Amino acid sequence: MAFCVDPDLESVVKEIVPDVDYPETPSLTIRVFLLGFIFCVVLSFANTIFSFRTNTFTLTPYVAILLAYPIGKFLEHTVPNYFWYTRWFKVSLNPGPFTVKEHVLIGIWATTGAGGAYGTSNIVVQRVFYKMQLPPHYCIAFLISLNLIGFGFSGLFRRWVIRPVEMAWPSVLPFVSLYSAFHGGLRRGESDTDSVIDPKHNSKLRYFFIAVAACFAYHMVGPSFMSAGVASIPLLCLVVPKSSTFWRTIVGSQFTGVGAFAISLDWSLIGSLSMVTPFWASLSATVGSVALQWIATPLGIYQNWFNAPPRVLSVANSLNIFTNRGKIIDSEVNFIAHDMDYGTVVNWDNYEKFRPLHLTPLFALHYFSSMAQFMSAFVHCIVWYGHDIWRRFRGVDERKNSSDIFCRYIDHYPEVPQWMYLALLTLTSAMAVFVCQHTEMDMPWYMTLLAIGFASFACFPIAIVLATTGVQLYLNVASEFLVGLLMPGFPIIHMAFKSLAVSVGQQCMTLLADLKLGHYMKIPPRHVFITQVSASIVSAVASYGATYLWLLTDQHANWIAYYGDKYIQFEAGADLWASTSNRTFYSASLIWGLIGPRRFFFESPYGPVIIWGLVVGASVPIVIKMLDMVSGKRIPWKYVQGPLLFTAVTPGRDMSYVFSQFLVALFFQFFMYRYRTNWWKRHNYILACALDVGVAIATVVVAYGFHHWGIYFPEWELNPGKRMQYKLDLCRVTEEPRKSSSRQFDPVSYWG
Repeated sequence: MAFCVDPDLESVVKEIVPDVDYPETPSLTIRVFLLGFIFCVVLSFANTIFSFRTNTFTLTPYVAILLAYPIGKFLEHTVPNYFWYTRWFKVSLNPGPFTVKEHVLIGIWATTGAGGAYGTSNIVVQRVFYKMQLPPHYCIAFLISLNLIGFGFSGLFRRWVIRPVEMAWPSVLPFVSLYSAFHGGLRRGESDTDSVIDPKHNSKLRYFFIAVAACFAYHMVGPSFMSAGVASIPLLCLVVPKSSTFWRTIVGSQFTGVGAFAISLDWSLIGSLSMVTPFWASLSATVGSVALQWIATPLGIYQNWFNAPPRVLSVANSLNIFTNRGKIIDSEVNFIAHDMDYGTVVNWDNYEKFRPLHLTPLFALHYFSSMAQFMSAFVHCIVWYGHDIWRRFRGVDERKNSSDIFCRYIDHYPEVPQWMYLALLTLTSAMAVFVCQHTEMDMPWYMTLLAIGFASFACFPIAIVLATTGVQLYLNVASEFLVGLLMPGFPIIHMAFKSLAVSVGQQCMTLLADLKLGHYMKIPPRHVFITQVSASIVSAVASYGATYLWLLTDQHANWIAYYGDKYIQFEAGADLWASTSNRTFYSASLIWGLIGPRRFFFESPYGPVIIWGLVVGASVPIVIKMLDMVSGKRIPWKYVQGPLLFTAVTPGRDMSYVFSQFLVALFFQFFMYRYRTNWWKRHNYILACALDVGVAIATVVVAYGFHHWGIYFPEWELNPGKRMQYKLDLCRVTEEPRKSSSRQFDPVSYWG
């Protein structure tokens, strides 16, 4: 069948997911609401604060899952068994042993909290760059509606991406493995003594805690505290001559260039996704990164594809926008005016002096890959899965789904009626329309509905890709392109439209993953529904609270607004808390919102970036399908997924993640999976969780236990301290590049 991309992954699911259920097991208890609420607030608050870091770090829900178990067992033994009676039901403060179903629901609280609220970037950029501040109650209503609209759509997609057994959801399997390790292995039968889900689970837990401690100790001695200057190593710069500017600063450097063959020693830059995603999916993403980042970007700089001035070509890895003379658009070189009557507008006379505006080739290829990814996801689902989607739409395969063991277990519990998802979708959409139209966002109601409709249309193919590969796609650039074409010159409306579309898609994927986890762990669907709605509301409020408190300090806002200014860049903390994500959000509001794609792209050399992105994105899945039809029996073309080829072009961050993630995937998902299969089945997902937890604890300890109180490790060779902006720059050159003597810029002469 077309949906069955990787039969090996299906066998892994059968080995890892327990095939027993005990319906009498308590699930939605007072302990769930108490611990879930606490972890949701903590993770939402912490991750919102971490979003202001230059290199964004996310505190994973594994931390909450780890802590929930001992706390749950403590409450099990200490809380009195008191019953509280109501007219409709009775509630017990201590229903007995702390169960796996309670643990899973607490984890769903934590997962929702860890995701935070994407709309906070909208609030930050309005406050910092556009000097607009919405009332708190409107901000909270906006964030709640963004979270819950996506949840409404997730319920509508259950039939296609949750129930089919072929939808394995690789990103969910680590959670299943971890819960199984904590709760006695969830043994499948009396005769099953050699199961992957081993009843001797203590060895798994011991392994988990040892790995957490080891990862924590390594990061304290290494990149998180004592040796912060060695987070990544540019291997190419150790080989090429020190006078080779192009190869060192553009190709080899992970900070100013594309970071070819640079490796990271910091697990926060790598993450557990490399240990979870199937190797064929990681390989597709790596091939795309090599083609677009390591090859196309340096070639575009060397040949100056976009006729950019020299300064634009001197730094490949930049999120800045440049004038026609190579000056960065900032407070001194600007064409933006803040009018009391008309808000933020463009001074078109000044704009004409600076146009065409320029991006670095890496930034331009980021937009190319985003458009290609969006189009490729749709075409991929049509040419590869169209037949199966149509069969399920007609209900042809429902009998097959009902025969699946996991579906049989979950069908014992009453399902959430479809009208409840529709009612929630209608209510939250109406809230979004009201907030967007009756505040300073001033977005027309029809644009709000268009953003929601666009997200609903795009969510389905994104869910298919995530369910089969474990890789999530996003709607950032596609939504920006749409609103920029329809309403150029309105950056505030642009940001609100983008926040709606992206957040709806993002939350929909998170909540679908929770539904799949509940499906695997046999959690009553109505309990999952109540948990998701409650957690989404709490997460929105906590995220806004963190954003509000962070921006109360003017210095924090200055680090974002004036990053790179000579008066700001040497302040302690400025290089660590420059908020790359929010500055990217602001740059996008200028490109797509204020100026608009027609002026910025189609009246400049960057128009082909958009056009060819759509064309290539649509063509690649068709070409791969044709190759599969011709030679699919000899070459497994089905593992070459079109959308994955365009996922990894992300300027503005440490580029060493590309090669490092591939090496991790090569070792764990290829070598260990094939040649150490028993170890991989028992420990791979547990180790992935443990490494995330270890680095998260180290980051929290350093940020809030040491740096918050002014405690820094003494400077030494591997800890440059105030010279951290150099990052032990092994790619520094000894000579300046030769300048062209001709008036017209010659890139070949410039780079020697």
